Amino acid sequence: MPWADCDAGLLDCDGIATRKCSTEFLSILCTTFIDCIKDDKVHVENSSANMVFESVMAELRRLSSSTTLFPSAETQTRFWALLSQAIDDQVAAVQLKVDAQVRADFLVRANLLAREEDRLLQRLNRPSYKPGLLPWEQFLLKGSPGCGVRLPRTTPNATLQLMPIGGVALHLRWMRDRHLTAKKCEGSVLPDVLPGVPSTLRRTKKYGSLPREANITDRLENFNSVIEALEGEELMDFSRAREGI
Repeated sequence: MPWADCDAGLLDCDGIATRKCSTEFLSILCTTFIDCIKDDKVHVENSSANMVFESVMAELRRLSSSTTLFPSAETQTRFWALLSQAIDDQVAAVQLKVDAQVRADFLVRANLLAREEDRLLQRLNRPSYKPGLLPWEQFLLKGSPGCGVRLPRTTPNATLQLMPIGGVALHLRWMRDRHLTAKKCEGSVLPDVLPGVPSTLRRTKKYGSLPREANITDRLENFNSVIEALEGEELMDFSRAREGI
């Protein structure tokens, strides 16, 4: 035991202490008791915590029945006060765990009741609702039950579209963004195009930058090669004229 090397005191045949216990013995005994009651396996039979706890209780019963073993009355008072405080603290800690477990169990039961209530409401409000499907699966999967409402009668060759609330929200957001973009474009002033500005003139190895002679007419072969070269490319103004090529 942890206190094996300490002086536990000695009693005579009449139960009178012939040698008082040491304060070190009382300190280790109190510490061991606190450690034992904090162990979850203290009440498990034949566990190490249970065997140590039984030995501690035997020493406590010996001290309780033979108070002359204590070095002084003050030491005795402080020793029992420490044990009592340790028991109160452990009871409070255990109560917190019990309360937390009770709250967790209550939340689990409350969630189960809420789910059952939701299923009942869905069956009443939407008879075709299937609890095993996600909200979007109620509409988009093959063979989905849909909204469950009775559709109105339409004229022949008419088109009827049902949009889920999520689609309505997306459509309204798109309409709002489109409206704001249109207003912003209508209220903005476009700058004049400045030909030859480096930011608007892209020069690559494919094209030259020589100005075109006004009196020279390109042959058809050269014009076709230019068209082929410009396929998929942005037109550029090599002659610095507004009409470009």
